[in-house]
Amino acid sequence: MKILWMLAPLYFANSVSANTLPALWQDISARNTRVTATSAHLQDYRLLHLDEAQWLAQADTLLTTNTLEKARTNLPRLDLPLPDGGFATVSIEPTDILAPDIATAHPEIKTWKVFGTDGKVISGVADFTSRGLHAMLDMANGDTLFIEPQTDTSATTRQYLSFRKSANAEAFRSGKWSCTSQDPVNKPSFANTLAANRSASTAAARAGETLHTYRLAVAATGEYTTYYGSQSAAFSAIVTAVNRINQIYERDLSTRLTLVSDTNVVFTNANTDPYTNSSAPQILKQNTSTLDSILGNNNYDIGHVFTMVNSGMGLALLGVVCDTQFKAQGVSGLPEPKGDAFIIDFVAHEIGHQLGASHTFNGLLGTCSNNREPRTAFEPGSGTSIMAYAGLCSQDNTQTFSDSAMHAASILQIQQYLHEGNGASCANKTSLTNRNPSANAGADYTIPAATPFILSGSGSDPDGDTLSYSWEQSDAGTASNVNVDTGDNALIRTRLPSDSPQRIIPTLSDLANQVQTAGEVLPVTNRELNFLLQVRDGRGGTAYDEMQINVRNTGQAFAVTSPRTTSLLGGSQQTVNWNIANTHLPPINCATVDIAANNTTGSFITLISNTPNDGTEVVTLPSNLGSRTHILVECHNNIFFALSATNPAKASASSDSNTSVTTPDSDTGSSGGGGGSIPTSWLWLAGLYALLRLRKGEK
Repeated sequence: MKILWMLAPLYFANSVSANTLPALWQDISARNTRVTATSAHLQDYRLLHLDEAQWLAQADTLLTTNTLEKARTNLPRLDLPLPDGGFATVSIEPTDILAPDIATAHPEIKTWKVFGTDGKVISGVADFTSRGLHAMLDMANGDTLFIEPQTDTSATTRQYLSFRKSANAEAFRSGKWSCTSQDPVNKPSFANTLAANRSASTAAARAGETLHTYRLAVAATGEYTTYYGSQSAAFSAIVTAVNRINQIYERDLSTRLTLVSDTNVVFTNANTDPYTNSSAPQILKQNTSTLDSILGNNNYDIGHVFTMVNSGMGLALLGVVCDTQFKAQGVSGLPEPKGDAFIIDFVAHEIGHQLGASHTFNGLLGTCSNNREPRTAFEPGSGTSIMAYAGLCSQDNTQTFSDSAMHAASILQIQQYLHEGNGASCANKTSLTNRNPSANAGADYTIPAATPFILSGSGSDPDGDTLSYSWEQSDAGTASNVNVDTGDNALIRTRLPSDSPQRIIPTLSDLANQVQTAGEVLPVTNRELNFLLQVRDGRGGTAYDEMQINVRNTGQAFAVTSPRTTSLLGGSQQTVNWNIANTHLPPINCATVDIAANNTTGSFITLISNTPNDGTEVVTLPSNLGSRTHILVECHNNIFFALSATNPAKASASSDSNTSVTTPDSDTGSSGGGGGSIPTSWLWLAGLYALLRLRKGEK
């Protein structure tokens, strides 16, 4: 009953509402679709028309009748379209990302925070400018959803796209570029190891309850403005970028950037603007003199330049916010300086350097070869977080685009600099009523090499905020290629925060499809894997807890070896054999196991619990078996498990590790009749996930 109860929400989460579309949004038929450069890059999207005037009127009316002094649950609610049909209902809260004088000059610009109300969205941001409505939403399943105009035409003819990042990976590829972060001359290096950042835990405890606001000045080259067609459009694009960056910085760092620059530093002529667009180092120096001359050195805390270049450009000085000499020295540029590929992969990354964060990737190839920071190299290959190098490291790429989140190490670095370093000197500090969440990563474990496992933790929040979770490895060891186990290196990739405090490695989809994903491979050496469970409350509060997995190479993987078919007879007795791989001996000490099988509903039903870990057991199968049945054997008092008819992806041992792990023949083919690959439906995956979550929650 408990398993079915946990599974039930998945049915509803995957259903599409058949209700009438909200009047503000109308789907556009294929014959009325205009193909633009934006939609041409997308593989999976929904096209709609928005009654912009009514949307704004409704938002303003709701905000008038629901003052912000009321409880958060009384914030105005609006519907935003999902790519696969239906809508997510969200609450909105206005934000002040424009300085008062800038806001007065641009009454047409509005920005909001977004909070989910129906379990689909965790949080996000939206803005309305001369270019229309833009929204970026963190989804409960760990994906990111975007709503953007397909064109910059008038409000009555503008078409909107709703699309998920995971379904459009190619559109988010940022292309080739190189970022170089530099320590300012005569200024001590701020790059620190996670171990040396333990004092940052004190800063983190304060961060979620104190908002640090910094005055940001963004200048734009003539090339950037020309790309957008007008000074007004370029300034609107800058507002959208700052709003989206604030979604990440406020959520992860309790830090807000307020735009204090106007169109007076959005230059319109590439021939007469004050920047040498071919040289990033020159742009940095030129930006200091430009902003100081036009705005005044005392009127901004951090400066940055947006530009358009033929190949990617990124350069910033490390830890310079509040530094009167170096605070303006950051630049970001792309051939197409728009969208997430520019805002997250470039601007958020470079400003992250200015706030004190160093690189987090551990790869060796491509651009990774010259820019690795060994003290914070916590992500395998190119990495995936904002301060990594996703898509830039050739065969070491973990994925082709950056996720919109900071690694825990980057969060700690920045929090320490902003709360205990020079970054505290110019911050406008606001005490918040928000209280930080708590995190519990669970106990430490010893597991066999080359064997799947589940990380399971928990979190709580005194304010009742919706929490999101991410598991992140924190081993900065030997530089290595992705999917190589050196015994001390970064091996497991980080993923975007989701609403689940559990994570299965490799992913269930990888197990189901018998594929290998970069950064989702199993360790094969005798080693430690150190993990952080990062908990976010979506309002600037964060917490983390650590746990350690000791991996022991027993010579073989813990694996189910029979039955050698997936066609099993319901209600019959079945002998289950598994290779115990010496897991019954110290230091693993797995004395007993639990055995389960999946039925027609996708649920895994326990067949026997706490039976001796001796490698064989006779069980009675459920009567309602599906066409393909898989047997799960998991250690009763540990986090590792084995699944029949799978061949989990394993890391390659480095040449000097002299490690070999044998995977017993579990027959993933079709011998014995039936067989075949694992069903890949969400129902089957949800059933296995529900069982593993339930098991670990009981221990």
